[in-house]
Amino acid sequence: MSQKVIRIDFAYDGTRYKGYQIQKNDPTIQGELEKALEKIYKTPVTTFAAGRTDTGVHAVHQVASYKTASPIPLLGVKKALRSLLPQDIFVYEVSEAEATFHARFSPLKRSYLYVIFNGAEPSPFSRLYSWWVPRKLSLFKLRRTLKILKGEHDFSSFTQRSEKENHIRTLYKIKVKKRKQFIFILIQGNSFLRRMIRLLVGTAVGITECKTLKPSALKTILELKNRGENPFTAAPGGGLFFYRVHFKGKDFLDTRGWGKGNVGPFKVN
Repeated sequence: MSQKVIRIDFAYDGTRYKGYQIQKNDPTIQGELEKALEKIYKTPVTTFAAGRTDTGVHAVHQVASYKTASPIPLLGVKKALRSLLPQDIFVYEVSEAEATFHARFSPLKRSYLYVIFNGAEPSPFSRLYSWWVPRKLSLFKLRRTLKILKGEHDFSSFTQRSEKENHIRTLYKIKVKKRKQFIFILIQGNSFLRRMIRLLVGTAVGITECKTLKPSALKTILELKNRGENPFTAAPGGGLFFYRVHFKGKDFLDTRGWGKGNVGPFKVN
């Protein structure tokens, strides 16, 4: 029997996980997913995801894929996954994809959302899903700072050191909106480096907070192409959400309401 490519659309609260990618001794999203799939298929299953999120990072809409020759109906797989997975991981749908589909390599764009709680005092209810920044931020300055990042750049100043990896990425869209005490930052690009979003946000907020620094300071850090020359730290993982993945053509997820309205004020396309 020939193998089929299976797609899983799902969401998760990443608070208690050491990121998406499987690790030997720590809980991860991939680890939980593959453990559940092995129970269903009675054999190990290897999955690939559209976004390999860091420790504590969440996903409003993640997509994973795997191959199997099993005749088990996919409705049964979906029901079994919903039963076997912890409550902080929820499966929207399990479906058969085209033979060429690969969750990691098929996406054209990915969108991330970062949430900042900009209140004078911390909130115990939002602490796991936002970054508390008590000093009032200028949205005008924050927008001007982040706007510098649009387009194709070498983002070596905004990732962990690596001599082998190509650090050139393209950012298509950056939006900043405020709703009451929350600031939402949407960043859309072709792909992202490890900790890249968190370092971009941490740097932009640091520059925005500093009265003596202009938005152009971010351009200087970007052009240095050296993480060691960036004095700012990464924003906390809890405020970051893998928000949406975009495939070629009209993807069937466009007709569903999965994940919409759960986080943030953006309509992403």
